[in-house]
Amino acid sequence: NFNYNFGNLNYNFRNFIYNLRNFNYNFGNLTYNFRNFIYNLRNCIYNFLNFNYNFGNLNYNFRNFIYNLRNS
Repeated sequence: NFNYNFGNLNYNFRNFIYNLRNFNYNFGNLTYNFRNFIYNLRNCIYNFLNFNYNFGNLNYNFRNFIYNLRNS
């Protein structure tokens, strides 16, 4: 009986460690995916700002082009 119970205890403890390792692994993946999500969001915002900046430059250059055309 003692050996049987001790074997069960050992088995449960091994399962507990195994589940703990899986939990750590999944939690690490979650953290990694969340960091990637934030990183992609930042890139999206940066790209939008760059687009606005370039569009403003385009507008400015086009206005100058029309102005130079009129003056020539």
